[in-house]
Amino acid sequence: MIYEIHYSKAADRDLTKLPIEISRNIVQSIHKIRDDPLSHIKKLKDRNSPPQYRLRVGEYRVIMILDKSRKVLLVDGVGHRSTIYKRYGVKG
Repeated sequence: MIYEIHYSKAADRDLTKLPIEISRNIVQSIHKIRDDPLSHIKKLKDRNSPPQYRLRVGEYRVIMILDKSRKVLLVDGVGHRSTIYKRYGVKG
């Protein structure tokens, strides 16, 4: 079953701050995993409520929340791997 993809305001803002080529690559990578996201993402450590996951896209990371019951992927944030985890208070 294909998951719906939703973007938070923060994720939209993050994507607009990136160079267009990188932003486009990230969005394409997100859409590629919507058939089977669990085989492409990893659960973030130290985050249990709600569980957050990350998708690796080169040097960038996409932080998302997966709602299995409604089949929704909420993209919560996007950023360079050196800074994105600090925003969420996890080690990655």
